[in-house]
This record gives sequence, C-alpha cells and structure tokens, in this order.
Amino acid sequence: WAFPLMVMFGIVGAVILAQDEIIQEKQSGTAAWILSKPAARSAFILTKLLSNLLGALIFIVVLPGLVTLGETYLAAHKVISLVPLLAGLGVTWLALACYISLVILLGVLFGSRGPVLGIALGILFGGRMIASFFPPLAYVLPVTMDGVAQAVMLGIPLPVMGVSQVISTAVLTIGFTLVALWRFRKLEL
Repeated sequence: WAFPLMVMFGIVGAVILAQDEIIQEKQSGTAAWILSKPAARSAFILTKLLSNLLGALIFIVVLPGLVTLGETYLAAHKVISLVPLLAGLGVTWLALACYISLVILLGVLFGSRGPVLGIALGILFGGRMIASFFPPLAYVLPVTMDGVAQAVMLGIPLPVMGVSQVISTAVLTIGFTLVALWRFRKLEL
C-alpha cells in the first residue's frame, strides 16, 4: 500500500512544485526579458520541463525507490527483483511526466496559479472519482497510474486498461508538451 501512496503524493508534490514555473516568470517579467534576448521560446519551455522532470526523477522516483528497496530488505530480509522495481519506478516517472507537462501547459495558457492547480489536481482526484463511475475514462486518463506502477513492480500482468493507460499517458505527455511549445510561440509577453 505504500507504493501507490508514494506515487499519489509524488504527483501532488510535482504539481505543486511545477505550478509556478511559467506563471512566476510571466508575472515578474523575467520571461519577457529572457525572450528579448536571442533565446528560442521552445528552449525556455523545454528547460522548465526538463528541469522539473529531472528533479522528479531524482527526488520523487529514485530516492524513494531506494528507500523502498532498503525497507523491503530490512523487513523481509530479501532483495526485490531489480527489473520489476525499475519498471514500476519507470511507470511512476511517466505519470509524473504527464502531470508536469500538463502543469507547464496550463502555466502557458493561464496567468494565475489557481486554474493551474485546480485543473491539474482536479484531473488527478476528480478523474479518479469519475473513472469509478465511468470506467472507460481510466483507459485514456492517467488516473490510476499508481495501481499500474504497483502492479508492474510486483510483476502482476497488466490488464488491457493498464496497458492502455500507460500508452495514453505517454501520448498525453507528448501532446501537452507540443501544445505548450506551440502556444508559447504565439504568446505575447
């Protein structure tokens, strides 16, 4: 039960940490100043995205993964198989990447923090609730990636919904990034 909790708290933490990346730069005028120099607009967005993805990988995925590995060894006196653990952590990072790219996109689209946090966390928690009443939603939204990550880590074969969710999460991540890049090119600062 600790692994899905780690994934959920990790996503919430990543959303909260990344929500100010673009908005703060737009509000303070730093984005306009940086973009007045010979810097590509896409580089501005991609550096924000990649720095958050790297931070999430290290502090929300790898370090807790190592703690999980150590705790399991201390409690059960056996080592978790490394390949399933890494695969589960990879699914966790994919979920984080999706929400981080969504937050970056929302930061480009909106000028205040409220809609960014509201929409991102609304999709996370509201999507889970709606998917419990309308299960096909879980095929396309990353609302139960915590369970998918745990199943992968435990070596449990994924149902079609889990495989579909992993694929759709990757597609959404790329889509959010491309839309953020496209929209930021058109944005007047």
